[in-house]
Amino acid sequence: MIKGILPMRRRNWLVSIVAALFGTLSRGRGRADDVKSPPVDPVLIADLPAGGPEAVPPLLVDEQGRPIETPAGWAAERERLKSRWLSFLGPAPKATATPAIETVSTERHEGYTRRTVRWEAEPGAWLDAHLLIPNQPAPPGGYPAVLALHQTSNRTIDEIAGVGEAGDQARGVDLVRAGFVVFCPKNFLWQDVPNYTAAVDRLRARHPEMRGMHKMLFDARTSVDALLRLAPDVNRERIGTFGHSLGAKEVVYLMAFDERIRSGVASDGGVGFAQTNWDAPWYLGPDGPTQATAQKLAPQQLLALVAPRSLLIVAGGKDRGGADGAETEPYVRSARRAYKLAAGQGLLGFWNHGLGHSMADPVFAKCLDWLKRTV
Repeated sequence: MIKGILPMRRRNWLVSIVAALFGTLSRGRGRADDVKSPPVDPVLIADLPAGGPEAVPPLLVDEQGRPIETPAGWAAERERLKSRWLSFLGPAPKATATPAIETVSTERHEGYTRRTVRWEAEPGAWLDAHLLIPNQPAPPGGYPAVLALHQTSNRTIDEIAGVGEAGDQARGVDLVRAGFVVFCPKNFLWQDVPNYTAAVDRLRARHPEMRGMHKMLFDARTSVDALLRLAPDVNRERIGTFGHSLGAKEVVYLMAFDERIRSGVASDGGVGFAQTNWDAPWYLGPDGPTQATAQKLAPQQLLALVAPRSLLIVAGGKDRGGADGAETEPYVRSARRAYKLAAGQGLLGFWNHGLGHSMADPVFAKCLDWLKRTV
């Protein structure tokens, strides 16, 4: 059960979440008045419309195409899907038992302390990260934590962690000021390389059979390990994740394969294979979407693997330049069938704010509220 929510019947509980999410939300950086507040969208929590042609293949069928109608049947299919997806992504790097971790610097700021660290994610391959810890003592049970995965930006972790030039995308600072311990790891595409091409070439030299998304998944999982070593006051039962654009892609994969993550927000990453550049060499590769489809692997399966934990898919609207939109709804509808069979109180939410590929203040305010209520 989500902390801070009194036990109640599921329908009333969902109604209370919806009401709270669409109540008056304010922001402290001053841009909320500059952007029109997103309209209320009833499909955030409510079931998506039933009927109509299926835009995606049915999810809950076994290897013989028979419907899966029981929790036990879904549990078995879930393990099969995880194995098939990991095989498709290619062999994972070998992790060291206790990776070396170094602290580069420590800075105290208003309300939080930021540590810059680096650790050996795999033998011979290091990752940089910023760790933000609230200055106030940990609450009973420990701090809640969020793994904050940065968007495509040459400022990478400095942007999301509020380092240097002040910007409006320092969402890690927003999260730590809301009481979360925040860990911001760098994506391998920017780690000690001059450009994407060099990063992919280095990955291919080290792991010729591994797709880029498996490297991102592996690094995100080792980031959770590093977080727990660096911040022992974190409550291990209250870890969430947040990401926009590139970071949103990583959120979906991390939640699908790491059950330590209780809740997440994936903002406009593009769920479907055709919605964004999933065929890029640093994601699934030029043949990736075609091969996945041939192997009967589909994006809604990744969403279903998150069940029964909570995940909010935030869309900007394809007609407004976003990566997700109405085209994403069938994937969410399909995956919700798994949620109905998985035990637990988790939610699979979908919200199309219609502001394009944006992480404006009113959008982030509702993402933050989701994390507060579900982590």
